[in-house]
Amino acid sequence: EVQAHVMNRLQKGILSAHFVQDETYYSVTPLFRELVLVARSGRTDEENRGLRLFAVRILLIVSLLAVEILLVAVAARAYLVEPLERLSFSVAEWRRSNVFSAGPSRAVPVEIRHLQRAFRRATDRLSRHERQLRKAARSQEALIREIHHRIKNNLQIVASLLNLQATRIKEPAARREFTLIRERVRTLATLHRYLYPEGGIAALDIGGFLEELCAQIYLSHNLATDGRIKLRLEVDAVPISPDQAVPISLIVSELLNNALNFAFPENRSGTVRVSLKKNGANCELRIADDGIGFESQMHPSGRSEGAARAAGLGLQLVRGFARQMQAHVEMNTGETGTECLVRFEPVPARRLVD
Repeated sequence: EVQAHVMNRLQKGILSAHFVQDETYYSVTPLFRELVLVARSGRTDEENRGLRLFAVRILLIVSLLAVEILLVAVAARAYLVEPLERLSFSVAEWRRSNVFSAGPSRAVPVEIRHLQRAFRRATDRLSRHERQLRKAARSQEALIREIHHRIKNNLQIVASLLNLQATRIKEPAARREFTLIRERVRTLATLHRYLYPEGGIAALDIGGFLEELCAQIYLSHNLATDGRIKLRLEVDAVPISPDQAVPISLIVSELLNNALNFAFPENRSGTVRVSLKKNGANCELRIADDGIGFESQMHPSGRSEGAARAAGLGLQLVRGFARQMQAHVEMNTGETGTECLVRFEPVPARRLVD
């Protein structure tokens, strides 16, 4: 069979042949003419046994490597990954509950135990620092509240002194000016009582403040109970900063005093409407009355020149207060009354302590 294979290759012009048959390696080389040299080589039983032994050892080595890799993965999971996961979970839990607990540290590498102790010391210091900050913030909040309370008391004292001084003045125009100044001071005193409640400046009750302010102004004009001039108050819960609360209160005070002083002469009856509404990103403060109108107030028959100047001064103050909070003022007046619209963008106050 081997000879036939060799002769077939030689007939095809293949002068040399190298092939394997029945696990025997053959090498065929022509010498001269029809003489051909055939060399044969095969593995012995010892070589076959050695080859099988080599394959078994290679398989054993690969199996041992796979087992070792599996053991290394399990050990790394138990001694490295799980302790780091517990440490990460403890840090996340500390951020939620302010309590750091790294869990058991048995059979944990020294480096991870050092890392746990470092995290514990760091979280203890941060928690202690946070408690100190909260304590300082509460002290600051109490101090600010006390400052507002003292300012309110001092402004009330000033208002009382102005009221006493007004009673000693004989000239009606001068007495009226003292009364207006007293009302402005009382407005600020009332605002400071509302400006820093228990919940902080972010909890300013603008509705309750405006209701008390309007009632206070009505009382000062002896209109709280007779019902001649009615008050309609509509105020939304709008977040207002202290920088805006001051000019808003003074604007309401000026316009409401102007309406009560000049819009309803000769015991006329009517209604004053005060509203604070949210309109998109802006707020609209509207003070309107159904009195005689601003033009008639400025040039009424028989009205003194001082009263007209007082009404004009109040509007100048309103525009000045509106500029402080970058607000836009619109005045609409006619025979059926006067309306003032102040449009501004609210700036909510932030609390010091959550």
